[in-house]
Amino acid sequence: MIKSIENIDESKISIIRNEIMNLFINRSTNFIVFSIPEHFDYQLHHISGAEHCFSGLKSLDSYSNINQNILIGLSRISKSIKELMFNIGFCNNPDYSGIIKLIKAQKILNEVCIIHCYLGRNESCNIIEESLIKNADNIQYLIIDREPITKFLSYLINLTNLTIGSQDWNDTNWNNLYGVSLPFLKVLTADYVPSNILASLIENTKENLTEISILYIQKYRAMNELKEH
Repeated sequence: MIKSIENIDESKISIIRNEIMNLFINRSTNFIVFSIPEHFDYQLHHISGAEHCFSGLKSLDSYSNINQNILIGLSRISKSIKELMFNIGFCNNPDYSGIIKLIKAQKILNEVCIIHCYLGRNESCNIIEESLIKNADNIQYLIIDREPITKFLSYLINLTNLTIGSQDWNDTNWNNLYGVSLPFLKVLTADYVPSNILASLIENTKENLTEISILYIQKYRAMNELKEH
C-alpha cells in the first residue's frame, strides 16, 4: 500500500515502512493472530522487540512465495502456534525451508490448512506433508485441497476433523489415502474424492465418525455407491 502512494520518492519508502513496522512490532505488543501477505520480503524477526511480539503467536496465515527467511526467523521465536494456514502458489523451484522449520518448531500445533492456489500436482509438497508427522500426536483438524502425495495421513491418528478434496476430478492419484485408519475421526468432508477411497476411509474409522459431507454434485452418486457397499 505504501508503494501505491503517489508523489513519494522511492528512497523514502523504506523509511516510512520502517516507521510503520515499529508502531506495531515492539516490546509493548504481543500478537496472537498474524497474517503474512503474498510476496512479503521484510525481515520481521530482525525488528527490535520482535521476540516479545511474536512469542505468544497462536495463529499464522502465510504464503509460499514470501521470503522463507521470515518463517525461519519466526520458527526461533514462535513455538506455540496452534493454527496454521499455508497457501501454496505455483513456482518452478519452490523453497519451503521456512515453513518446514516453522512446523517442526511447534509444540502444540492443532489445526492445519494447506491450500494450493493453482491447478496441478506439485510433487515437491511432499516435504511439507512429511514435516507434519512430527506433530502427529497434536493435530486434530486438517484441511487439504489436494490428494496426499505421501502417506503422512496414516500418522495423524488423532485427527477428529478432516476436509480433503481436489480441484480436478481427472489426473489425480489417491493411492496414499487408501487404507488409512483414523480411529478418532468425527467429521469427514470430501470433494472430488473417489468413492472407493471414501469407502476405505470410512470403513477404517471407528464409531466416532458422526458426520460425512460430500460437497460436489458428482459425489452424491459416490455416496449412493457407498450405501450399496
